[in-house]
Amino acid sequence: MKIKLVQIFNLGVKNSKLYSELLYNYQDYNYEVNKNEKIAIYSSQKKILGFLPSPVLKIKSIYSTDKAIVMYRKGKAGTLFIPYHKKWSCSENAIPLILKEKYKGKINLNYLITLIQDIIYERTTGKSDNANANWDMIKDIEVEYNYNDAIDKEYKKLQQLLKSSYEIKNMLNSQIKKSVTVKGKPIKILFRRFCCWQN
Repeated sequence: MKIKLVQIFNLGVKNSKLYSELLYNYQDYNYEVNKNEKIAIYSSQKKILGFLPSPVLKIKSIYSTDKAIVMYRKGKAGTLFIPYHKKWSCSENAIPLILKEKYKGKINLNYLITLIQDIIYERTTGKSDNANANWDMIKDIEVEYNYNDAIDKEYKKLQQLLKSSYEIKNMLNSQIKKSVTVKGKPIKILFRRFCCWQN
């Protein structure tokens, strides 16, 4: 079937003027004592800017769904990813696209991203650090969406492979962080059984 982005997504609400000073002021905020929700803030990168308490943000800008796509407005403009925090919001440099209720369970967002990402890059003003993207540039994009059981099976296999690779990567990173490189002391490389002495 053919689908248009404007057909399946609602443009979400974002927050303007979320400066680094504001995030800094709340870095030691006690959420339990103040009984406020901890909201992750997305911007023009997959790594979050930080967290803010819910009263600081526009109520309509706080989301609790992974049935959405976030798009970079600046930087690598047009880059898409799926939010991975339970409660999240966006700064002015990220654009939240919320899947309409009638399409939840019918659209695989990861698969959709593979169909539209290159098209969106072509429509951004450039791929430099000065590039910009916005909803009006992409809302009329139409693609042939043919997600089926065979694709779903292969996609789940890929997910499992990626999960395994992340687990291996995290294990190795954990071991590397334990390494000691000071001259004259034991050097623990990856696994504890591999030890040597510097001359």
